[in-house]
Amino acid sequence: MEFISKNIFILTPDYEQEFLKKIYSSNNLEEFFKALKNMFEEPKSGYNITEQDRKQYEYILKSFSDFLNGINSNDPELIIDNLENMLFGQKYLISKDGKFGMIIIRPTISSNDIEKVVKLVNNIEEIVKERSRKYNVNAGLTGTLVIARDEMVVSERDMTVATIVSMILILIIFILGFRSLKYMILSVIPLILGIIWALGFTKITIGSLNIMTIMMGAILAGLGIDYSIHIISLFIELKSKGFSTSSALKGVFEKILEEL
Repeated sequence: MEFISKNIFILTPDYEQEFLKKIYSSNNLEEFFKALKNMFEEPKSGYNITEQDRKQYEYILKSFSDFLNGINSNDPELIIDNLENMLFGQKYLISKDGKFGMIIIRPTISSNDIEKVVKLVNNIEEIVKERSRKYNVNAGLTGTLVIARDEMVVSERDMTVATIVSMILILIIFILGFRSLKYMILSVIPLILGIIWALGFTKITIGSLNIMTIMMGAILAGLGIDYSIHIISLFIELKSKGFSTSSALKGVFEKILEEL
């Protein structure tokens, strides 16, 4: 209500602003109804009165009647509420049959700060569910931030599953390809440590991942295993040529340095 009262002319179409000025500056009932009549007459510009305009006209008349009834009740708070409802509309968006209502929340946080968005939406959703059970109504959330929260939660879940599946497939490929549990362990341990280091560095420097970068774990698993495959393949090749273990390791790192 406070927002509407401060920004009513900014939110109003240009062709209505002159009428609103006359309505809000009326000094008596005659001026008020004259301005109201002019506002809802067919203008010369060719604008056609819509069904929504007629409903708005009916609402103003009804709210004016409520305002007069409030004056008769001698209740100052009721008079002020009815006056605000007449000038700016109803405080709460509720259907005529009273079965449906809507509350608009305008957060001050940026939709790009996904960590705060998830926390905010979860807290609001918890409050809404608690109140809906208390008053025995059906309630839910919707909007851009809710969609962003849902996308982030689903992405985190799916990427976790994708990372785990990637690791399992890597283990299976190593067992089938090298037929050695020892080589599989030696390749997977540094891979897992590398992913942990990457996530930790991201947390320290950036703070959180977004919907795109959250797939980093699965990508690193696929890219990082290539180095282990090259190293172990070359090591096995050198061993098969009769090199000792130390000589084979030395040959592997010499080959790496040459490629660098």
